[in-house]
Amino acid sequence: CAILCDVWGVVHNGERHFPAAALALATAREAKIPVVLITNSPRRSADVVAQMNAIGVPSAAYDRVVTSGDVTRDLI
Repeated sequence: CAILCDVWGVVHNGERHFPAAALALATAREAKIPVVLITNSPRRSADVVAQMNAIGVPSAAYDRVVTSGDVTRDLI
């Protein structure tokens, strides 16, 4: 069992994070449910993490971020 969660519009809106979403995801992690944030962004996951850090998404809300850019780079 794991949670796969979209980023944009669910965890943040590009300018601010959604505290209730972050709390729900962090609570799932506390219950030992892995949380993977997924996005169709072509950017690298490190760039998405940096953006989320800048707008206050707590790192306790997720285990990993996967972007379409990461997947594409891995397949090329």
